[in-house]
Formats: sequence, C-alpha cells, structure tokens
Amino acid sequence: MNESKFKNKKLLIVGGTGFIGSFAARHGVKNGYEVSVLSRNDLKKSEKIKNVEYLLTDLIEYNNLSGILKNKNFSHVINLSGEINHSD
Repeated sequence: MNESKFKNKKLLIVGGTGFIGSFAARHGVKNGYEVSVLSRNDLKKSEKIKNVEYLLTDLIEYNNLSGILKNKNFSHVINLSGEINHSD
C-alpha cells in the first residue's frame, strides 16, 4: 500500500507499551506518523519513546476512554491489547 496518499498520518496503537507495541510505535514515528499509544500501564520516563503521545486508561472504563479520545482522529489503528495471566 502506498502510504504517501494519507495526508494526516495519525496512528493509534492500543496496548502499545509491550514489546510489539513499542516496536510499532518506533516504526510509526520513523515513517512520519503522529503516534499515540493507549495503555492502562504507565511507563517510566526513560522507557517512553520520543515523539509518542501516551494516553492512559483501561478500555473497559468507557467514560475515561471517551474523554481521552474525544476530538482525536486517527488514520490508522493497531489493536495489540490483551490480558496476560502468568499464573500457574
């Protein structure tokens, strides 16, 4: 796909603080996207990627989610959200 046809390249990565999400965010910034990451997990300042907007909320908190995304438009969305349970 020819990505140059998108004038406003705005990328939202849901669940973007994990291994794959961080890679996608870096790749988006490198390719000229305005990148926003939506996550319920906050990162240390040293772990945050330069030029990425971090939006913090849980997807099930509709009122928070609605408020955070109000007046935001994205040309692309990547959903990497999920629940991980490492218990036995």
